[in-house]
Amino acid sequence: MVASTAPVARTLGATVHASAIYRRGDMTREDAITEVFAELQRAERKFPGFPSDPIHAAAIVAEECGELQRACLQLTYESGSMAEVEKEGVHAAAMALRFLFHLESLECRPSEQKERVSGSTQQAQPATPEQSAQQA
Repeated sequence: MVASTAPVARTLGATVHASAIYRRGDMTREDAITEVFAELQRAERKFPGFPSDPIHAAAIVAEECGELQRACLQLTYESGSMAEVEKEGVHAAAMALRFLFHLESLECRPSEQKERVSGSTQQAQPATPEQSAQQA
């Protein structure tokens, strides 16, 4: 990587210089895919079960994405490391793949709340002030 002092981007009032841009020249796409699949296998051994409903399965992916976001924030505003960003990116990608691999086994059924709402033919009317006072 050639270091440059010329600004390459302005974000939220901060100038980013080319010398601050992270470039990992030794990681190919194949390396990244290998790391993601290794993490997927590790996670499947450590946690063999996976949620059977889409909400909880997606929550696992979201949790890993949140950790990636935290690592990026720490890299940008604190003393975080690119190694942590990379690690969390691999975790998030592995859990996204795990989610996709389990799509066919997810039990997609309407919630009881949806059945109550869609099964009702009456529109709920707002309570009158008198009804609100009686409920209190």
